[in-house]
Parts: sequence; structure tokens; C-alpha cells
Amino acid sequence: MKVNAYITIGFCMIIFGSLFGTVSYFVLSSTPLTSLGVSAIIIGCVLIAIGIGSPIGPPDISNLMFESSLENISALIEEMGLKSNAIYLPSSMVEKGPLALIPLKNTPLDAKITSKIPRRFIVKYGRGTEDLGILIATPGSIVARNNEIATTSTISDIEGLLNSIIANKMELADKIYVEESDNTLIIEALKPKFCEHQLLANKTLGSILTTIIASIIAEASGKPIMLHNEEKRRGKMIVKLKFLG
Repeated sequence: MKVNAYITIGFCMIIFGSLFGTVSYFVLSSTPLTSLGVSAIIIGCVLIAIGIGSPIGPPDISNLMFESSLENISALIEEMGLKSNAIYLPSSMVEKGPLALIPLKNTPLDAKITSKIPRRFIVKYGRGTEDLGILIATPGSIVARNNEIATTSTISDIEGLLNSIIANKMELADKIYVEESDNTLIIEALKPKFCEHQLLANKTLGSILTTIIASIIAEASGKPIMLHNEEKRRGKMIVKLKFLG
């Protein structure tokens, strides 16, 4: 049987729900978050069943799953009272692929990752006693893992990479432009095509398109990069990301 998007995402939801539910029950002792994990497992089982019965899914299934995942993450962020901007980490700085780090305290601009972070839910990322955060897989994490991303430090190469994946392959925008100013990247996405609901997670992680942009840049540069600002204008979206360390 050919594996399709339903089955792949279904297994991801089951794994996420199992880990998240276990941590929520035994570590956080939170009934709402435990229920969230169980719900993710149920959704995963349903998706696998749909995938087996319908090998060819509608083209919007990935978008729907991205949004449902962010709704779960948004509930987690709200429950834990997190307000820090996310730091997107390359695979060289965290085990088993690129992830997003959300510090439990306000994000320091001079945050330094002192060693490779283990793949856990709650992690210590620096030498300070308050350098604690949670690791989260975002839609951008999945995109970065599923594409061959060569290491580069030039703006033109990063711009070409974003256009290759986001504009040409995924067709989530017509064109991507990148500029650099004072260790900050300014990314302009023309005619973004991904519509989503406004969630609390957007303030911390950015929109789905932003998570994809940030994850690709972090992986390509090999450096942690923090969401600074995201602005939607008519016919375009402007994202500002700042390199850390």
C-alpha cells in the first residue's frame, strides 16, 4: 500500500499525542493538557483510517493538519503562560532534526546555546539557572526535515532556497525577497497563499508560513534565529528574524 499524507500525518499525531499526553499527566499533572494529548491520538487514528480507505487525499489535507497542530500548540502555550518569541534551531543544535525553542522566560537577545540540546519536551539550553524552555515541532520543522538544505551564509543563496521550496515547490507565495540589516533578516513574501486562523501560537511562533521561513533559514545558516516581528500587508507578508549568539 502506498503511504499517503493521511497516514504519515496520522502517525505523527499519534506519536506527538502519546509523548505530550504522558508528559502532561506525569510531569505537569494537567488534566486539560492530558486530554489534548489523547485528542491528538484519536485524530491520528482517524487520519490513518482515512488514509487506508482513501489513498488519494484532497490537496488541502496538509494545510488542515498544520492548522490543527498549531491549535494544539496554542492551547499548550496558553496553558503554560508562555510569552517569549520562538527561537528556531537547526539540526546541528538539537537532536533529531530542526525544532523551535520557546524559552520559559522572556527571550534574551544574547541567548547562547551552550551545547547540543537533547530531544525532550522541557530542556535547558544555556548555563543560566533560568535558561529553560520547551521544544516544539512546527510545520516549518517538518518542511526543513523533508528537504535537502545545504549550509550557506550568503543572502542570495538563502533567498534562492526560500524561493525554491516555498514559491516553486510548495506554491505558498509568488516570490520571496530577503534583505539583511544589523544581523536581522527582512523577508518579504509576495501574495502569500496560506490562510489560517489567528491563534495565540502566532504571537510566539509566527504564522505557518513564518515557521517554514524561519526553519529553512536556521537550517541553511546553521545558526539559531529568533522571530522578531511579522506584519501582514495587502498582497504581502513581511517577516523579521534576528540571528542569536
